[in-house]
Amino acid sequence: KEFYDSGKLKSETHYKNGKQEGLETSKIIGGEGNTKQESPLVKNGSDSNQSIENQLGTINYKNYYNGRYNFSVLYPLDILYPQGESSNGDGQIFVSKDELISMTVYGTHWGDVSEMDEDVYSFKEIYSNKLQSQKNPITYTVFKDNWYVISGLKGNRIFYEKVIKKMEGEIHYINLHIEYPEGKKSTFNKITDKIARSFGKNFVR
Repeated sequence: KEFYDSGKLKSETHYKNGKQEGLETSKIIGGEGNTKQESPLVKNGSDSNQSIENQLGTINYKNYYNGRYNFSVLYPLDILYPQGESSNGDGQIFVSKDELISMTVYGTHWGDVSEMDEDVYSFKEIYSNKLQSQKNPITYTVFKDNWYVISGLKGNRIFYEKVIKKMEGEIHYINLHIEYPEGKKSTFNKITDKIARSFGKNFVR
């Protein structure tokens, strides 16, 4: 499980129905602050909104805490399943049973995700460059002093990316990436909003 710091995700053990399965996981693509994902874990397929809709009133969330980069994020139990933290401790992938939904969270130093040095470029300039370099249609974006969000469509899939700049000893960045079928947006948009609002808080495990 060697990934994230190098800017690439190699392989991960996948657990499904209590069984361990070898599975090639997503790839985080480095360069220009990119958190884009090429993901064989998540495939296009028939919509299964009903199973999520049945849980919306009673969804329970669990906290994932990353000790290396000191951040937390909530994830919905019985919808997303943790795949195991990376060997260097910088993040984790969460996947739905049908593998149509994925969430990746990780921390990094800027050099791992951008060729734009923040000693020369401002955080806003880096965000602007990321936005301009997007090849996918953007449907929503927001920029603040220490974080930004970019969301849009990749074919018939929705992607949501949030990057937070943290100053704890030295500058580092924590990244959230979620992908799900566009057909699930009426239900999963609400879940994504809750996940995103929790992301970055320093909850204790």
